[in-house]
Amino acid sequence: AIDDLLSSRHKVKELSVIDGRRAQNCNILLSRLKLSNDEIKRAILTMDEQEDLPKDMLEQLLKFVPEKSDIDLLEEHKHELDRMAKADR
Repeated sequence: AIDDLLSSRHKVKELSVIDGRRAQNCNILLSRLKLSNDEIKRAILTMDEQEDLPKDMLEQLLKFVPEKSDIDLLEEHKHELDRMAKADR
């Protein structure tokens, strides 16, 4: 129990610049995809010849392409990628 207490105190607060509701919806989609960020990136860059990324999921992902204001904020914090919330990454 003491170890749990110590580890919870040392957890770094997640950094998020994306609107809360949008981030929540993005997280729901990402959890349904069950792919890592690298796997999603590979699927997009290779035009997903293995079809790991179904068309309907890709259409949903397009809804979460960052707006210009999001891109600017994310760029400011790119050195803190390991602290960023899942949707921001």
